[in-house]
Amino acid sequence: MVHLLRQQQRWWWYWWIFALWIDQCLGQMRAILHPPTVVGITFGRAGEWQEISVPERADGPASTTNGSFVLFFRASAFSLHLTQPAGSSISIWLDGKRSTTPFVPVIQSTNDTAAYWTSGLANISALDVQTTFDDHQLVVDISASQTDPVIVDGVLLLNTTIFSEHYTLTSSAPGMLMDNDDELVTYSDVGWQRQHDPFFAGETSSITSTPGAWFQLTFTGSGIWVYGAIPVEGTVFSVEVIKKDGREDTRAITTYNVTRPGLDIPLYQAPLLDQKGLAYATAYVYKFTLLSGTFMIDFFG
Repeated sequence: MVHLLRQQQRWWWYWWIFALWIDQCLGQMRAILHPPTVVGITFGRAGEWQEISVPERADGPASTTNGSFVLFFRASAFSLHLTQPAGSSISIWLDGKRSTTPFVPVIQSTNDTAAYWTSGLANISALDVQTTFDDHQLVVDISASQTDPVIVDGVLLLNTTIFSEHYTLTSSAPGMLMDNDDELVTYSDVGWQRQHDPFFAGETSSITSTPGAWFQLTFTGSGIWVYGAIPVEGTVFSVEVIKKDGREDTRAITTYNVTRPGLDIPLYQAPLLDQKGLAYATAYVYKFTLLSGTFMIDFFG
């Protein structure tokens, strides 16, 4: 009987080791199929950033004393890793709203895989955020002393399937893109300013807060997309559509109110107009006129 019990204990021990091995294999397979992903970021004040070389990381950390960046992504959770030296100021906005989620030491981070981070930096903190699986944008603004800069180690996205290189906030991806300063776009003579801003696609934008300022596009196609930033105060504009079908032109005017309640900063690269189902072989003229708020035009498709 004692011998039999010892055999059963031995077999139980073998099965336990085998189960652990299977679990490790499955974990490795899950890591291969759905690896954590560190993504690139679009720097705002690019001249204020200095790259830090890490042999194991192609996208190594970057330090700054006065820099900002925006990240467009689609995921259900993310973890931002950086240092927090004394006296530094770090402001975070998720989808245009200021984040008050506290940073924690990276060892306590719940969204990341500790072994994946190979920079070896000390005193790294993590901002862990759980959100809905959708397109999002993260804006970070940093201020620190010249002698003790903030080091951004990276951003880890979880449950990620698609990255948004340009289009964000659940929008359609156009087939052909035109920047805001394309020669096919006509602007009114007054009210418009051209601005350089890395947070816009092509790093340029056309902005006006002058009621009555307008811009116009003439095209043939099955749809039209207008992308820009949604300002804190929102934007109200009219769109006059002239359909030229070779017979009698038809006109229609529609008013749009593009507003996101509770914004603390603008939402960048967001759709202001998304229309499909147009007659492909028909010429259209779309004239956009600002009624109130601010136009912040980025690109067209």
